[in-house]
Amino acid sequence: MNNIDNDKKDLNIILNLIDKKNFFEAKVLVKKLMKGSGLSATLKNIEGYCNNELGDTNLAIQCFEEAIKLDKLYKHAYFNLGLTYQNKENYHKAVQYYSSALDIDSGYYQANLNLAFCYKQLKFFEDSINFYKKAIDLKPTLPDAYNNLGLVYLAQKKFQSALNCFKKTLEISPNMKAVYNNVGLTFINLKNYREAILNFKKVIDSNLNNLNFNNYEVYNNIALALYHCGKYHEAFKFCNKALDDNVNFIKGYWVLSLIQKKLGNYKESLEAAQKCIVLNKNFYPVYTQLINLYCETCQHEKASDLINNILNLKKEQYETFDSEDIQVSIFHYNYLSNFQNDKYIKLVEIFKNNFFKQQNTQTHNIIKNEKVKIGFLSADFKEHAVSLQLIDVFRELYKFSDIELYAYSNWHIEDHITQSLKSSFTSFKKVFDMSDFELINLIRYDKIDVLIDLSGHTAGNRLTIFNTRLAKLHITWAGYLASTQIPNMDYIIADNFTIPVDQEKNYSEKIIRLTSWSVLEKIDNIEVSDFSPCNSNNFITFGSFNNIAKIHIDIIKLWSKILTNLKDSKIFLKNFQFDSLELRNIIKKKFLEFGVLEKNIILEGNSKRIDLLNCYNKIDIALDTFPYSGGTTSLEAASMCVPILTKTGNSFLSRCGESVNMNLGLSDWVCKDDNEYFEKALKFSNKEFLNSTKFKLKRDKNSFPIFNSKNLAKELVFSIKAILDKKSN
Repeated sequence: MNNIDNDKKDLNIILNLIDKKNFFEAKVLVKKLMKGSGLSATLKNIEGYCNNELGDTNLAIQCFEEAIKLDKLYKHAYFNLGLTYQNKENYHKAVQYYSSALDIDSGYYQANLNLAFCYKQLKFFEDSINFYKKAIDLKPTLPDAYNNLGLVYLAQKKFQSALNCFKKTLEISPNMKAVYNNVGLTFINLKNYREAILNFKKVIDSNLNNLNFNNYEVYNNIALALYHCGKYHEAFKFCNKALDDNVNFIKGYWVLSLIQKKLGNYKESLEAAQKCIVLNKNFYPVYTQLINLYCETCQHEKASDLINNILNLKKEQYETFDSEDIQVSIFHYNYLSNFQNDKYIKLVEIFKNNFFKQQNTQTHNIIKNEKVKIGFLSADFKEHAVSLQLIDVFRELYKFSDIELYAYSNWHIEDHITQSLKSSFTSFKKVFDMSDFELINLIRYDKIDVLIDLSGHTAGNRLTIFNTRLAKLHITWAGYLASTQIPNMDYIIADNFTIPVDQEKNYSEKIIRLTSWSVLEKIDNIEVSDFSPCNSNNFITFGSFNNIAKIHIDIIKLWSKILTNLKDSKIFLKNFQFDSLELRNIIKKKFLEFGVLEKNIILEGNSKRIDLLNCYNKIDIALDTFPYSGGTTSLEAASMCVPILTKTGNSFLSRCGESVNMNLGLSDWVCKDDNEYFEKALKFSNKEFLNSTKFKLKRDKNSFPIFNSKNLAKELVFSIKAILDKKSN
């Protein structure tokens, strides 16, 4: 209770009852007192407080409103109204009443503190920071404001500021061990999982003898950290500890679902994710997990239903989303055969409206540098499809005397590809632990002329920094083969086949057309067979090494039709996801249902890249997926001189296979529909024809644009300089 007149005997009795949590008796005495001495704002406020504690929030609100009518300057009634709405998670209303309390008394500590909390929940982070700082100014020796301010900085990804606040909290209150949980969460965001686990365990160790302390949230955070470390079995144990302590812990089932998927237990992963929905249908982080699971288990129609649910939510419901939740939906929507561009744009609009606050500042570098500075921003400077495509391009770009390359890596782990890439850049900086504000300032400090985003809406992206102008020219390329649909993204790199002129209307960006949208690194240490494997096998082997999420039920039906109409033919699918026996059985069952014999189905899991490439020597024809066609996969098949049967589509993503084939001179291998795809699969399954095709691909390989990184680099530099010159004029 706040500021109650303790001089009156009856009020003291009421307060004592409230201290003892005898709210019903206290309420009876309040009513009795009001009958005897008349209504007052103080008594109505106390009655409202008792109603709140008794669970009758509507009656509590009515009492607080009556208190305000009795005394419009009674700050405690405004505060308690704010608190009531805060507890109901109606943060907009709570802000209104806390603000009214502060209009009466700007030095009201608890109102400043609670208003700051509500602003944080509404993601008005700067307002939240301001009011937490006011609370700190009022009572600098109390720890709560420092701790909560740290949580705001954590939400803003200002990790060092967050750690400083948590450190200050512990200096003031060393026994406030729960703060170590927040420190651990910060280290998870910094991808320092070892430090995260050490801090989480400090919370547990400090409460070993506290029988009333429940560790389930901390256990779950340890499980999440171990999950990110790849220690899935150990993570599973801690996650179960969390759920043993709280069988209705939603986040526990969410983390359990993540872990089970990594363990290859798709059924259990789905069950855990669906349990989250049962407990709270508005727990949206699990939507992204379910969409992912449905796509990988050939249940794309269920993924489509979930995405439609997201599209139909009310505006305020998006406030509980993380940017990643929306972007996973954006990315996975491309997998669906019922893809519609207007729905895609609506998904991006949800992302922009909630996480992309456009700024009008134009403080990028306008001075002409001696050399053109090109920055590349990506989370994939590692053994990843993007780097495998562009590693030789970077080497060629580095040779230009009037170009400087800057890499901004949004990933914390380096591998042999990372080390190889570094030599191609004037500057290579890790930025995964930087806030958007810090990253924006770094790019501006580097005076970048052209900033090329290599992630789009994929994992680890930093698209939110494009809410302002960072360079003279912003380009998206390679990592996400679709329109970002965000302001300030000026161009997308494509070719004449991936984005024909009549499809430009579907892109918010202008088009830079190169001979090929991308290339593949030069592969010298793999021997390509001289003959198609059917030459010795006496049967045709079809293959697809694409991500399993690209393979929906209509594709399996079509591929099965091909297999059942071509005697002894086999299908060879290979991807890391098939490390899961359960997933292999799910996909195998789909083929069996369409009449394919089990002996003709080959499913293989992860392997080293050299072994993956060698597997192309085992297939005669690569079958492309649709509507999400193969990108790097198609380039690899072409590099191994395996012809690709593909379908044309209506988007960049659905036309990559067509682009590869057109650049190989294989226009006959581009089909207009399923019927032609089926007919040509049978027609081209001819030993002599396949041997002849392979011979031509192998003979002419060095002349194909998709293997000419030097030419692509020249075209890119020419295009960029032309645009910059046009801008300067």
